[in-house]
Amino acid sequence: MNGRILQLLLVAALVAIAGCTGGMGGDLTNDTTTDDSSTTDSSDGGAGTAAFYVSDEPNVIDDFEHLNVTITKVGFKKAGEGGDGDSEETDGEDTTESDDESPNETDGETDTNETDEEASGEMDGNESEAEDEEAGGNDDGDASDGGWVEHDVDSRTVDLTELKGANASVIDEFELPAGDYEKVFIYVSDTEGILADGSTTRVKLPSNKLHLNTGFTVGNGERVDFVYDIAPHKAGKSGKYILKPVISQSGTGDDVEIRDVDETNSDEKDEKQRGNGNAGEKRAEAS
Repeated sequence: MNGRILQLLLVAALVAIAGCTGGMGGDLTNDTTTDDSSTTDSSDGGAGTAAFYVSDEPNVIDDFEHLNVTITKVGFKKAGEGGDGDSEETDGEDTTESDDESPNETDGETDTNETDEEASGEMDGNESEAEDEEAGGNDDGDASDGGWVEHDVDSRTVDLTELKGANASVIDEFELPAGDYEKVFIYVSDTEGILADGSTTRVKLPSNKLHLNTGFTVGNGERVDFVYDIAPHKAGKSGKYILKPVISQSGTGDDVEIRDVDETNSDEKDEKQRGNGNAGEKRAEAS
């Protein structure tokens, strides 16, 4: 009799354990589904426009007669979003021009960067690798995050010697989902440096893109002007040049001055044409 009771108790215990295990499994499944849906859900709503400009901080740009940079694509990273993003941006690629993330990056940031580059042994021709490591900091893998919005540019070439200070040239106007953004990439296919003495020089751009960490907001139905400042820097004593972004001179029109040289040149051209037309009319009247 006691044996019978013991068997019944064992069976009841096994059934209870199996029920608990099944309940736990069901909860885990539900949690995973919830996480997946929240990751893929983009309920931002609305869109705005970002007029994207490129400018140049006065630095060693006076060494150049011309410094042409050809831009092919621009990428914007939404704030607070993670996960896998652009497949082209693999770990290590985005570590080149992210030195502007460091909290001590002010108007004097370039001096710090150049000092680090000099100490990295650039005279042996490896300054690009040293600069890659120095500029990377803790950004490894950031470019593989999700939340990226990218727009191709029709290989727009700008001459940085014409974009000193507040002068800026508009690259394009991009429609972006409304919200906050924290990073901007510029992809560059080619650089051409012609020094003031007429000689050519190689301007290094590690991994062919520039990485800038700076926050800005695109409001629903609103337009924001954003300027991305790029400047050449001497690579230590090697005599070579490296292109880098300048965070202190980059941002929206509320943060930094943006003087549209394309618009200014267009106005000057129209004014000149009107002047020529008036002069022609006066000559016709005089004759």
